[in-house]
Amino acid sequence: MSLFVAQFASTAGDDLLTLAADITIEPDGQTLDPAAWQDWIECIRAVRGDPPEGDTWRALGVPIIER
Repeated sequence: MSLFVAQFASTAGDDLLTLAADITIEPDGQTLDPAAWQDWIECIRAVRGDPPEGDTWRALGVPIIER
């Protein structure tokens, strides 16, 4: 989660209310901001050591945990 929050802060600012709104899951199962969901998935991949799609995390300087 800390990687996700750091990535959000580096691109969208430090507005926690915006972050909470972006990742709110609607009744149809989708988030209000699909890009935020993709960022979350990439964060999970980074922590697991899976290569992120498009190296967006490496481009932002977020460390990838190698296992």
